[in-house]
Amino acid sequence: MADTALLDFGQAADYAGRVEEISRAAEYLQLVAAGAVNRARLEAPDALPATDGYRKTGDFLRDRLQISAGEARRRLTLAGNTLPRTGMTGQPLPPVHEGLAEALAAGAVPSRSATLITLALDRVRPLTDEDTRNRMEHALTATAVDHDPDFLARVTRRWADAIDQDGTEPSEETLRHLQGAFIRTPRHGLHHLEIFATTDQYEHGGFSQTSQHRLKVVLFHA
Repeated sequence: MADTALLDFGQAADYAGRVEEISRAAEYLQLVAAGAVNRARLEAPDALPATDGYRKTGDFLRDRLQISAGEARRRLTLAGNTLPRTGMTGQPLPPVHEGLAEALAAGAVPSRSATLITLALDRVRPLTDEDTRNRMEHALTATAVDHDPDFLARVTRRWADAIDQDGTEPSEETLRHLQGAFIRTPRHGLHHLEIFATTDQYEHGGFSQTSQHRLKVVLFHA
């Protein structure tokens, strides 16, 4: 703690990055631990639930780890989706979401971003085919690697809403929260700006096919 007072900005930023890497590794181990506890309880003799006093693994984790019931459920659900599985005959099976699982295990995607992705995939599962879900998983995982969970949440909603055309219409308040111009991480030495606008804003702003070309030119010569 005292040593951090001697760090300049670059060193402090690097230090924060390393701490975040450790945090993501710990988050993944939390999932591994939750999965291990759940497996052990399910494979234990029938008397165990009565012995340990808990009907569900989530209740046990909540009290043992002093975490909320919602967090216990989140860890167990994400573990079930991103950890290797065992088949009915004991054969090893890959995770339900292999691409996301790989990024999560590598620390490229934070645990809560992975939860956002799995929730979105669960929502569209009855409405689409496996190929579309795989493409959605790949796209959302790539987004989670480069962007924060708040931005990812907006992207997951757009994917799910596009697939679920009969879903609930977004409210005006929701649209106000989603719209705007956002500066993102530079790519290939170029600044990255994303704009989300309603249909009216898009049309009244003159963003037609021809005006998009003009906008490109203006940005190039600015």
